[in-house]
Parts: sequence; C-alpha cells; structure tokens
Amino acid sequence: KLQFLYLIAERRFTNTHTPLSLIHTMPASLMSKDMARALNFQVWSEILVEKFEKMLTASAGAATDSDSLYFLKTEMPVAVFMERMVRYLVNGAEAPISFETFACAGVLMKRWEAQSGAVVTRENFFRVLFAAMLAAIKTREDFFENNAYYALVWGMDAALANVIEADFLQVMDWDLSVSQDAYDEFMAPPLIRCHKRPAVTASPEDAALAIAA
Repeated sequence: KLQFLYLIAERRFTNTHTPLSLIHTMPASLMSKDMARALNFQVWSEILVEKFEKMLTASAGAATDSDSLYFLKTEMPVAVFMERMVRYLVNGAEAPISFETFACAGVLMKRWEAQSGAVVTRENFFRVLFAAMLAAIKTREDFFENNAYYALVWGMDAALANVIEADFLQVMDWDLSVSQDAYDEFMAPPLIRCHKRPAVTASPEDAALAIAA
C-alpha cells in the first residue's frame, strides 16, 4: 500500500511546475516570500546544520565503503550545501518546500541508519541526504520538481539519482512516515552558532564540478 501511494504521488506531481501564485496552502515557515525565506529559513537552516553536524560527529571515525552507492568524497561543508538547498529548493524553485520537510528528511536519515545497519558519515552524507530529501518532499509537499531538477542541485546524474532513490525506498521498506515523537526528538533544541555563512555563488550547472571536487 505504501509503495502504491508513493508511486501515485510521483506519477501525479513529479513533472508538475506550479507557480507560487497557484499554491493556496502554504506552511507557516513559508507564509511570505520575503519574511519567511529571509528570517525563518535563515534560522531553521542554522538549526538543521547543527543537527546534521551532530549526526556526523557521532559517526566520526566510521568509514563508508567506496563501493557503496552512497559514497561521495567531497570537501563541501554542510553549512554551504544547506545554503545551496535553500537557494534552489526554496527561493529559486517553482515548487518551494517547507522547513518541516527538511526536518523530516533528517528523521528519515536516522531511520535509514537503523534500517540499513550503516551510519551517516561525511563520505555518504550528501547522497543519503539526497534520498531522504526526495522521499520527504514527495510524501509531504503537494507540488514538487522532477528528479532531474533535484539531481542537478546535488550535482548528480539523473540516472544515478533514480537508482539511489529506489535503493533508499527498499531499505526503508517503503515506510516514510514520520511520527510526532520522532520529529520532536530530532528537533530537540540545538546550540546555534551565530556566525556568517559563506555565500553560495555556484549555479546548478556548476554543482557537479563543485561536489565531485
């Protein structure tokens, strides 16, 4: 049943490009194009960076097999990539996503660790995050871009993106639900470091070079 619902959602919305003016129900974190994006996402992206860094710190010393589908050697900081996601998945997307979807992706990443027996490391973080974000977007958002767009944001080949998505769904046994308790546990108040983040200037076309470097 879960597999059927996921495929129906993908078939219905994956190629849909809806202008902001046609999206009638907007999450609180996207209550306006200016305020929410400038204020809410600036704050919440800081929180998520803290959460992801904590996840990576917990797995320090662990290694990811270079043959793993999720293996990607990159020096890109989490904070820089978070700004990139906000830029292209919120500010620059015809179907912008909510902060809650970002948080749900974090919950799914933690469950992926439990289901797969692996841990999220700096060598697989970006691709596990990609799969979790894709799953969270398709199960939470009414409108979203196609896989090729998200693959471009990640600097990834669209065919590989589809393979990673399929593998993630199999590992998760098609259960992408996020309970209130799991959400609250993941979003327990973090310590936010207040410092200026590096500006993201790369275009989607440059992402493959930047991430693969």
